[in-house]
Amino acid sequence: MAKELKLTKEQIESVSIGDLRSAVKAFNDAKLQDEKLKGGGAKEEVMKNFTLAVDAAGKKKANKGKIPKKTVEIYMLIWPPKSSTKATTTTAPAKKKEPVAVSCYGHREGTQAAGLDEMLKKGATLEAMADKFSTPKTRVQSHIADVKRRGWEVDKNDKGVYKVTGPAK
Repeated sequence: MAKELKLTKEQIESVSIGDLRSAVKAFNDAKLQDEKLKGGGAKEEVMKNFTLAVDAAGKKKANKGKIPKKTVEIYMLIWPPKSSTKATTTTAPAKKKEPVAVSCYGHREGTQAAGLDEMLKKGATLEAMADKFSTPKTRVQSHIADVKRRGWEVDKNDKGVYKVTGPAK
């Protein structure tokens, strides 16, 4: 099982063997798994086995909050959060997300916001927009404020018709 996990040189050098063995001992003392984790042997193998054991223990609800602080500290040195370093396993590569089509004022196509954008482009009253989408007027007012925050000038004429007149000045 440990052969699937690949560690970088940087990860291996991030922790001393003494600290790693100390974390293994703390993990074993917590008795989070039936079989004791071995702290002897090659540093890379100990680190791989340690990582896999901590991962497995962390996934069990019964172990929540029981993993020793020393173990967590060493694990976090090996696998820091928000790191571009990730465990390499035999999984399929992630699919790339397709670009999303957006309306003229930056909202996703097919959404209520995109529909309101189209009405603002042509010009419409607050009531007409609220009625068309069966939404409260406050929702439409919030949308108009969002369009303004996105850098567009929205004017209201004396008949109460809102219309985007161009980029904000």
